[in-house]
Amino acid sequence: MNHLEMDSLQRFGRLELGREEAEKLSTAAIVDRLIAIGTSRLTAERIVAIERGGAEPGRARNHGLRR
Repeated sequence: MNHLEMDSLQRFGRLELGREEAEKLSTAAIVDRLIAIGTSRLTAERIVAIERGGAEPGRARNHGLRR
């Protein structure tokens, strides 16, 4: 795959979509596609949120200090 082709793709975990298609699809539609290829709903929602800028990568929640 050349550089131009890579720029025109957007990855959501294991799912690759054309950039234009990804922009047209709703968040729910992308989540459904991820679920269809075996991703859990919670993971799919997190992947889409991160890729669309709605969440930061990293831990899902903070953990308290160890005693």
